[in-house]
Order: sequence, then C-alpha cells, then structure tokens
Amino acid sequence: MVPISKKLSIILLCSFVCILYAIVIGITNLDYLFKHKKIILLLSNPDKVYQIAFSADKEVFQLFPTLLNSIFKNLHEYEKANVHIITMPDISEKDIKILQSFSMNKFDKKIALLFYPFNYKLKYTRTLKHVSEATMCRLLLPNIIDKSIDKLLYLDTDVIVNTPLRELFGININSQCGIVARSSTKADLINEWLKKDKIYPHIIYNGTKSFNAGVLLISLNELRKNHFTDKAMEFVEKWGLNDQIILNLYCNGEYDELPMQYNFWAGRDDYRNTSAHGIVHFAGPNKPWQPNYQPYEEQVSISN
Repeated sequence: MVPISKKLSIILLCSFVCILYAIVIGITNLDYLFKHKKIILLLSNPDKVYQIAFSADKEVFQLFPTLLNSIFKNLHEYEKANVHIITMPDISEKDIKILQSFSMNKFDKKIALLFYPFNYKLKYTRTLKHVSEATMCRLLLPNIIDKSIDKLLYLDTDVIVNTPLRELFGININSQCGIVARSSTKADLINEWLKKDKIYPHIIYNGTKSFNAGVLLISLNELRKNHFTDKAMEFVEKWGLNDQIILNLYCNGEYDELPMQYNFWAGRDDYRNTSAHGIVHFAGPNKPWQPNYQPYEEQVSISN
C-alpha cells in the first residue's frame, strides 16, 4: 500500500507539470499571436494621433481632398490624424459639410476634421500676390487650437504629402522659438520684402538666415509661453506685415532646421531627386492644379 505522503508527492508533481505545461503553451500562443495576429495592447500602445493644421479661403477649399488624400495614404495602420482647418468667411457651411462627408466616406475615421471660423479683421499687406490672406491664420494657432495640444504640423494647402509622418513628428523641437522650418535660399529675403512694402528701415531683420513658412513643425506650448500671438498682432496692427515676415522676426534666425525632403520646393529644387519628395511644396505662382504644370503630375495623380 502506497503511503499517503507519497501519494501527495505524486499529486503535487503532476499538478506542477500541468501548470508548467499550461504556462509554456500560453507563452507560445501569446508569442504566436503577437507575431501573426498583430494584437495591440491599447494601454501600452494606443493609436498615434498626429495634429495637422492648415487654413483656406474659397479659392483653395476645393483642393483639400487632394491634400487630405495624400495625408491618408501615408498613415500607418495604427496612426490617425486630427486635421485642424481654419476657414475664411467666404467658406460656407455647405462647403464644410461636403468636405466632412467626403472625409467620413473616404478615410474610415482615420482623419478627423475640426473647423475653426476665422472672423478677425486684419490689416494685411499682400507682399506676394499669389499668397492669400488665409495664411495669416497661422499667427493665431496658439490661441485657436486646444491648449492640450503641443506639437503641430502646419501645412500650406499647396503641398502634397508623399512620406509617412512619424519620422517628421519624431523631430525634436529644441529652439526657444518653438519652430522647425526649412531655410530660404536667400538669407536677406525678409529685408527685401520689408523694402518692397516700404517698411524698411523702420523694421530691420537681423537674423543670419530666414525660413519658408509653408511647412512648419511647431511647439504650440513654446509659442504660448513666448506670447507669440500678442507680439504678432502688434506687428499686424501697426505695420500690416504678412505672416511669414512676422514668423521670421519672431524667431530672428534661431529656429531648428527642417530637412529639405519635408519642404521640397517644386520648380526650384531638382525634381529628378525623387528621394527628396517627402512633402512637395508648390511654392510660388505655379500650382499643381494648373493644367500647364507638369513636372510633378505623377505625385498629384497618385494623391487623388
């Protein structure tokens, strides 16, 4: 007859083997699921949501589907975008509803549109004829956008996104002004514009470099901390300066440099350098929706 103590030892050993087997099988199954079923742990790896902003008047509002589509095509499976659109008074509720309907049907909840009516009366000098007053909206971004949002990508409406946004949003914003931008090829461009508007030498730009404001990675918290909008409005009310001049005066050349591929200037940069076509910016009077503008026809057609 087997002693009770030995029976208990056998039972405990069998139980231990069963538990160990269950643990091993469980780990194996989990490993399989993680590798092959793409399980997301929502608490540790939630969807990444990018904050993007642009502004528009009636003239360019109809072009938004192309820009939005180019953003959508470069979102990873677990990435989303909140797109903040500042609208000028000539954009109607009907226009907004049409774009909302398009977005809901096309982008499967990966892009959320948030609209902000721009009803401010600004004194504005149109330094460049092809630049709309709608661009002045970026001066108010720190006040308009929810205070919980810090890192924001501002895009002009004449861009096409051809690259995933995660690397761009991974760029650190180290400058005290809170702006990452691509430098212009002419360091003295701001003073040239000030002279054109007959404001120089009342205002002189002293920075050693200046930037194009069509693609900006912004720390809204830094702009808020620096009271950027208040300072910008002083320039607008007194001198009627445009937004790009004001942004450069604010940074005074002390901004972080944006890699070329995130603001590739169509018509000025070498379009044959396709590796640099991360964000193609159709800066200048020639635009991609014009029938006679052909060099980037492929990028535009891909985004439609």
